[in-house]
Amino acid sequence: MCKLTFLSENYVNDADLSIITGVSDSQFPLDNIKDLRTTKVFRSSDNTVELLVDLGVTQNIDSFAIVGSSTDGLGFTALTIKGSGSTDFTGSTPINIDLNQENNFGFKLFTEVNFRYWKLEFTGTGGFTEVSKIFLGKKIQFEENSFSQSSFRYVNNDNSRVSENEYEQPFVDIRTRNKTLSGTIQHMNRTEFDLLNEIFNRHGIRTPLWILTDPEGLSATDGEFLFSIYGRFARVRAISSSGFGLYNASLQIKQVG
Repeated sequence: MCKLTFLSENYVNDADLSIITGVSDSQFPLDNIKDLRTTKVFRSSDNTVELLVDLGVTQNIDSFAIVGSSTDGLGFTALTIKGSGSTDFTGSTPINIDLNQENNFGFKLFTEVNFRYWKLEFTGTGGFTEVSKIFLGKKIQFEENSFSQSSFRYVNNDNSRVSENEYEQPFVDIRTRNKTLSGTIQHMNRTEFDLLNEIFNRHGIRTPLWILTDPEGLSATDGEFLFSIYGRFARVRAISSSGFGLYNASLQIKQVG
């Protein structure tokens, strides 16, 4: 594990969203993107969709993340974003977002830029495009710290229900999967301690955030996606001291459906 990264203050929540190209399905409006639940999605009947995100003022941005519906997946096959000081994106540098369909997740960390307007260009699945939750903002990164190796836990929960009759024939009620990440951050310095307090005070156990446990993908195949999560704090244990000005904190983050 390395460079534990939190995506916390999401500028999309207060932004104005509009459609540049594409047609919204009336049952899946654009504002669904701001709902906390992944199953509340925006859907367009077009295979190519362009969305405009107006942040209201210029903001420093160095991170983008996206997660798909917990029942239907990402709902698109490619995504490029562009920032601009105006609604004219001519000459804007495209940023291609890394996607992983199996883990239903995509993100990109990039050099900080300062723009008010962002264009999101989606390529759909053939018949439509579906968009769930989006993050656009600045990362909070622990450069020299992460979950300790011995404490880290990754659980992939299959919530299906299986019963058997007397002949041992299975009857399966298929339900969605969700994952849980947990572990202890050891020997946090004062800066890291303050950052973690800031994050928890913003979200508590009520509102979701994004956590990239291994953004460089060093620990496992597709680890940058496998060990990333859009979830909420399910438990924050009491913080303990590990020395003068050093602290330990145990966290558990449960995926939002």
